[in-house]
Amino acid sequence: MQLASSKEKKRLFFPETTAIGSLAHYITHADSKHFQPMNVNFGIIKDLKALAFGIRRNGMRKIAERSLQDLATFIGKIKVNQ
Repeated sequence: MQLASSKEKKRLFFPETTAIGSLAHYITHADSKHFQPMNVNFGIIKDLKALAFGIRRNGMRKIAERSLQDLATFIGKIKVNQ
């Protein structure tokens, strides 16, 4: 089996609507002067409209459901491109 060269490899970016994607985005885009290491939390996940409109628990559930859908789409795209 031959390994692909670094030029042949494509970068994978998890959606910012998922926990791993939002954390990766936070780490790579934070202002270095004010950077604070943190665990994943709903505060860094992109587009928190679901929390603003409704009961907090239902908003979190909506964000989690959207994250799972976006992750499934992301995984599907990876499988198609292999």
